[in-house]
Amino acid sequence: MLHTIQLIIALTLSAVFIALAVLHVAWALGFKWGGNSLLPQKPDGTLLFNPGTVACFIVALVFVLPALIYLMRVGILATGIPDWVPSVGVWGIALVLLVRAIGDFRYAGLTKKIKNTSFARRDTRLYTPLCLVLAALSIVLQLL
Repeated sequence: MLHTIQLIIALTLSAVFIALAVLHVAWALGFKWGGNSLLPQKPDGTLLFNPGTVACFIVALVFVLPALIYLMRVGILATGIPDWVPSVGVWGIALVLLVRAIGDFRYAGLTKKIKNTSFARRDTRLYTPLCLVLAALSIVLQLL
């Protein structure tokens, strides 16, 4: 039963990260879904940065890594590396997600000061809660 719960958590986490990777590939290929609410904005609504095609592809690749680490952690993906490596990886992912959820004290996360942009509203409703849930599930996966 415990192994089944671990598998469900790992597959769920992997699916979310693969979905995020696919979204970034779509954006790299020119799809415009989401508009300006996907990127942090200054109070006047101008974007803080505007990633290009290469950046979107790099982020997509970065999102594939946690998916692979979760699958290694539960033994679905056999790599021959020591068991402690994916275990440390899952803790690292949880830490990164918690840091993202806490935020940068200005534009993103629980500590953001700029709250009246389309990104800030979406961050409050979706991005930060998602990071918290993914971090919690990562921690649960490790503790089981």
